[in-house]
Amino acid sequence: MLKAVIDTNIWISALIGSGSPRQIKDLLQARLFRPVYAEELFNELVDVLTRPKYASMIQPAEIYKLLHLIEEVAVVVKLGAVPSISRDPKDDVFLACALASHSDFLVTGDDDLLVLGEYHGTKIVTASQFLAVLLRDKG
Repeated sequence: MLKAVIDTNIWISALIGSGSPRQIKDLLQARLFRPVYAEELFNELVDVLTRPKYASMIQPAEIYKLLHLIEEVAVVVKLGAVPSISRDPKDDVFLACALASHSDFLVTGDDDLLVLGEYHGTKIVTASQFLAVLLRDKG
């Protein structure tokens, strides 16, 4: 089963929009891949999703369902040293998580990560690119 580090921006888009990120969330519910998380990333996701600016856009029940689903199926890794790789140092934790878990994909909408293309065997892709892989593997 594919393992993927999913950037926080993808989960926010999944809860707000209806495009590829939403479909990725639906395919997670169908257990077509395993998300990979380090405690630091999960805590960031909780923090971001519970910010006041999203209160009118995302129902608390939807946040709870997503977080519960991730906790239920995720591969959890412990991070060691976080290398300085990305143009934005805040993104390096996603790369460290991908490296520690030998993830197949890092899914993001962040150009600072996408520009890398790949990191130690982990393909760095957009939500639509990852969705295409999931749908191809499903069929």
